[in-house]
Amino acid sequence: MELSFFNLRHNPFVMAPAPDRLFLSRSHLRGMQEIAHGIEGHRGIIALLAPRGRGKTTLVHAYLDQRLQRNVVTIGTTGRSSTFAAILGRLCAQFNVPADGEIETTLRALRSALRRVSDTGCRVVLLIDEAEGLSAKVLEDLFLLADMEDGSGKLLTILLIGEPELDQHLKRACAQTLRIEGYRRIRIEPLRQQESIAYVQHRIAQVSGDEEAMFTPRALHRIARYAQGNPGLLNHLCNEALRTAIIEQQKPIAKPIVRAVLNDLEGRQPLSLLRWGIAALAGVLVVTGVSMGSPHIGRLWHQPDLKSIVAGLVNKVKSLPSLATPEDTPRGPETPDATAVDVNAPPIPASDLEPQMSSPSPETSLSAAETPSSLPEAPETLTTPDTVAPDTPQPPPEPPTNLIVNASLLCLTARPPGNHARDIILVDYHGKVQQRLVSDGALNLSPILSPDQRRLAYTSYREGTPSIYVRDLKGDKDERLTSPSGIALPGAWSPDGRYLALSKSEDGNSDIFLYDLKRRQMRRLTLHQGIDVSPSFAPDSERLVFTSSRSGSSQIYLTDVNGRSPERLTREGKYNAAPVWSPQGGWIAFIGRSPEQTLELYIIRDDGTKLRRVTIGGSTIEDAPAWSPDGRAILYTRVRNGIRERRIVDRDGRHDRELPGHGQVCYSPQWVAQLTH
Repeated sequence: MELSFFNLRHNPFVMAPAPDRLFLSRSHLRGMQEIAHGIEGHRGIIALLAPRGRGKTTLVHAYLDQRLQRNVVTIGTTGRSSTFAAILGRLCAQFNVPADGEIETTLRALRSALRRVSDTGCRVVLLIDEAEGLSAKVLEDLFLLADMEDGSGKLLTILLIGEPELDQHLKRACAQTLRIEGYRRIRIEPLRQQESIAYVQHRIAQVSGDEEAMFTPRALHRIARYAQGNPGLLNHLCNEALRTAIIEQQKPIAKPIVRAVLNDLEGRQPLSLLRWGIAALAGVLVVTGVSMGSPHIGRLWHQPDLKSIVAGLVNKVKSLPSLATPEDTPRGPETPDATAVDVNAPPIPASDLEPQMSSPSPETSLSAAETPSSLPEAPETLTTPDTVAPDTPQPPPEPPTNLIVNASLLCLTARPPGNHARDIILVDYHGKVQQRLVSDGALNLSPILSPDQRRLAYTSYREGTPSIYVRDLKGDKDERLTSPSGIALPGAWSPDGRYLALSKSEDGNSDIFLYDLKRRQMRRLTLHQGIDVSPSFAPDSERLVFTSSRSGSSQIYLTDVNGRSPERLTREGKYNAAPVWSPQGGWIAFIGRSPEQTLELYIIRDDGTKLRRVTIGGSTIEDAPAWSPDGRAILYTRVRNGIRERRIVDRDGRHDRELPGHGQVCYSPQWVAQLTH
């Protein structure tokens, strides 16, 4: 397949689930938020319901991919002819529990194992795909597993992915087990017309740098109308149209090609004289596309019969009266239909939204007042996250130890044993707790301390949904800044103390906002269908850096407090997030995906030059990076073999060492102050 005819690196319309290409419609974003709320809220059984092709499995794995470093243990299976004994055996094997004895003995041993895992702060999720295939008896028995709990809630969350009939099966299981309501139900709605067109554009943008339109507006409108909001059918139709256009060497793909594809799908006429040649190439294209799936999918996703899926989708579509496909009357040159939507509408790409604390998220270190840097500039080599190992420039002098040792860390800590609340604390260099700033028994996230250390901004779930609060530490009083209608996370205080930058979701989409403490006013800084999160201030209190998915992948952008048009800073790599501006200016640290597919630490100049990889760890970094107060070292957290390591590395990549005395006590740490000189 000559994909280069359209300047494509890969086929954008493969049928295999690909979390890295997830398109978040309003319904999908709401579904991801509900999945997060169910898992992190210790629900027993969650049912994700939607017809085949609507992206259920992709959505779940996109959520899990974002939280792999977040202490989530996933055990996966499918509902096709699964028995309760097989499911129980998989759970027991995961935690080394003997499963050959009496069922009561096995369940007691499994409960003890799950309680030990829960005491470490981990969540265990049993993921069952195609769950509509489970028998009524298996569903009833699953409630036995879901009933296991301790004082903090359920020890196991069972996430069932299935078609809508699963809901009726679960209702009958609830009736048989005398439960009024024993599960949380999440439904994925079809894409809207504009979302369908934006979905196609998003898939193309993920694999192509060519700005030339692949489809004409009328062709896209016709595909979207026929697919009726089903992403699977959208992929199939676009794939057929793409192959036809390449074989016939026609671009852009116009409405006659789409019409021929639909006619062939409905069996009304041959696709073209080259139909058999196209069919022969179909296997090559599918094999090429399958390799694009996430490595985590391979363990849980079983390749379906593509032909049967498409046939099923078409039959469902044809059964709807609104989907009659009349023959088109001949038209003149391609012009948009009067009802055509704007095909330049930006897509809603995969979310970087992080409603928790331990993935690259909008948490950032406190920026100190701007001071002239005394660091000598060493020779540096331009590098990229995708292709290079860190260079070894001439290092600056070793920083004075007391600048780090005498600084405090603001962080989150769990309440052992088994309590999933998070307190906000100050600790010293050796991990000794100096002060508990928030200790109310709620799940608290993303704490940031104001430059004068008088106010603390953080997100709290104390009312069941996340809201941002600002606490007056002197008066110990809280002021709520955001309503609990959507996810909101504080990002950074401006060094002059006037602004609080935050990310807030409105209508299912996250943008950057500024809260002006002087005027006590909130105003929107960005407005885009992409997801904007993780703001961080420059030392001048005028410029900001943030993460956005507006380009089709997670990248870093620059703007200012006046809301100037964002300028893209990173252009290498498919995932760059959690930027943090150095308190001394000049450099921005962030988390990027390495060629080894781990999340590593990178730095870049604030003008977009001198990109450099700082760490090579062979494992994944979690938490946003945090600069030391003098700007010479960076604190980061790495998970290696299930153990969280707090590490400090010099800006040039030298002297990478583990911070003493922390272990599990300090999540999402940030340097906040220099206590002594």
